[in-house]
Amino acid sequence: MITNETQYRATAAHLGQFEEALANLEATAAQAPDAKLRTLEIDAIKARIARGWTQRDLAERLGVAEQQIQRYESTQYTSASLARLSDIAKALDIDVRETVSLRKPGAA
Repeated sequence: MITNETQYRATAAHLGQFEEALANLEATAAQAPDAKLRTLEIDAIKARIARGWTQRDLAERLGVAEQQIQRYESTQYTSASLARLSDIAKALDIDVRETVSLRKPGAA
């Protein structure tokens, strides 16, 4: 809860920084070769915040240190394995659907 003007200004500044960082992520995600993975990474951060969870809350649900979640989010989850991203999606109750198929030999 914000209880005074100083806290309000600090929160507003952090919100502005977050919105700017998120806009930059979304702009670059659409152009990245791994656009779907980048979108999942952004959605994970949004889902955590939408649930009102702190990084500590998510860390506790995953059984990892809060610092690990900080590292994941500071690198937009690029260091997280697919298994870890799946665990995070499950913890956040995010439904991920993607079709994977084997191309015919010699297909480009």
